Amino acid sequence: MTSSRIRPDVTGAEEQAPLAESETRVILSRKELARHYRQQAYQKAKAWRAQDPKHLALKEAAKVRRRELYQQVKARRKAADSQEKVKQATEQAEERQATKKKELRSDRQGELRNRQRELQSELQSALKNKRVIELMQRVRLASEDASIIANSILADSIVADPPLPDTVTSEAHSSSGAVPSSRSRRATRAPPD
Repeated sequence: MTSSRIRPDVTGAEEQAPLAESETRVILSRKELARHYRQQAYQKAKAWRAQDPKHLALKEAAKVRRRELYQQVKARRKAADSQEKVKQATEQAEERQATKKKELRSDRQGELRNRQRELQSELQSALKNKRVIELMQRVRLASEDASIIANSILADSIVADPPLPDTVTSEAHSSSGAVPSSRSRRATRAPPD
């Protein structure tokens, strides 16, 4: 058995009017009537909540709490992001520093190699110059020896006495104990260096 109730098509203030005054009537099923009552109850509760100070305070408190929670989450996210940025910045700085160290090390090694090559070339040229200096010293010593020999030959040719062999003169003087002559002294003297 289905019972049907009559409902007016209009809503709001006219809904509460007696059914006899409305012009058109609609027959509703139980389901539709329950839905209609639920909607009316919802609208009534909504109007009451919009005016109730206790409910408005609870609503405002919930809003503030949501904002606080969002700000906390935002702060944690921001802190994590900043820590990540700091970590990446330190890693990049370490990489740059390591790269600079490698470049500096390679530059220093290159400078050391260049300096070593320069020193080797300077050393080789110095050795060449040393050889030249040694040769010049030998030539100078040889020329000094040649001039000493030439002077001794010239001195011997100036003296009128015939030259005596050095061995005979020195043996004769050593056995007689006499002082040798100036000529025999020159012959026994060693040339200066």
